[in-house]
Amino acid sequence: MPLQIQSPVSHSQMPLTLSSLHKGSDSSQSSNKVTQVALAVLTIIAGTFIATLNLPVSAAIAVIVLLLPIHELARREIKELNRVNVPKALMREAPCHNAKVVSQAVMGEPVQVEKTSMSFLSPTWVNIRTSDGYKGWVCARDLSILPSHRLQKGKEVTRVTARGGGYLYAKKDTEYGPAMTIPYGSTLHLGDTSDARWAVVTIPDGSEFFIQKGDIAPQKPIKTQEQLVAFSKSFLGTHYAWGGKSGNEYDCSGFTQMLVEQLKGKKLPRDAKDQIKDSQLKEIAAHEVEACDLVFFGGEQDKIRHVGMCLGNGEFIHATVADNKPWVRISRLDEANWNGQHPSRPYRAFRRLKDMWS
Repeated sequence: MPLQIQSPVSHSQMPLTLSSLHKGSDSSQSSNKVTQVALAVLTIIAGTFIATLNLPVSAAIAVIVLLLPIHELARREIKELNRVNVPKALMREAPCHNAKVVSQAVMGEPVQVEKTSMSFLSPTWVNIRTSDGYKGWVCARDLSILPSHRLQKGKEVTRVTARGGGYLYAKKDTEYGPAMTIPYGSTLHLGDTSDARWAVVTIPDGSEFFIQKGDIAPQKPIKTQEQLVAFSKSFLGTHYAWGGKSGNEYDCSGFTQMLVEQLKGKKLPRDAKDQIKDSQLKEIAAHEVEACDLVFFGGEQDKIRHVGMCLGNGEFIHATVADNKPWVRISRLDEANWNGQHPSRPYRAFRRLKDMWS
């Protein structure tokens, strides 16, 4: 039977300890717990002696020297984190909660830790690189270490395909409510699928849940313009969020990046200003525009601020906050806001993915 665990709310709010950086095995978790306890004890001793007992400088230095090996062990372990273990990790431009959001990473997404920002008295932050090459700071407790034995070939994975996200349950019964809701596109390891309705899935830290098979049903391959247009429209009404690229919220470039990725897994850069320069795209004139071409807006070519995907017949779909309508919606290229003459975005250009349908 899958393990019953607490909801992700309590998980995301728990204090950061080495024991919360799951290794996927009992022995490694026990080792982590010992390290965490030792670190906590030494930190309390150091803080108490230095701050309240006014120990000599030599004694304070001695305590710090004792702490350094434990600190280094923690730093090395954090560098091994390689998967997102929460529904959505907000990536920030600096290692603090009040820094601006730059992007998101979703459940199961592979990441690489670039550097760490550690403190004994506050949450540990790590700067990660996501699969699209983007970098940002996240709390280390939002990540986990996916063990090597689950990275081996033959270990089947599945992705959440329900537009509103997938519900993970501790029991095969919806009446108890979901333990966690994870976004469209989240990656899970697939276990027992013998039940007609339910499948057992595992998140990176090894915790098991039940998910309804409809939330992970295979998505129809996209091979034509018509199919990509229909797919894009299935996200109409999805909320806009700065830095968003998860299934229940997108910003403009996160949305187009996701749409293009449906075509043979092609991945564009994260930001619109970089997407327009990407070598996978070629410039086209306005009179050449077809469905699934991208349209870019900005102050000038080097100051791109917005992007959407053309649908044909003068329409395009995009995630925007314009007109006080913060969601994915359809607009027209001849509207005053989008005709290339608006004061805040007088520049407009079109791009097509090379060999899009070949």
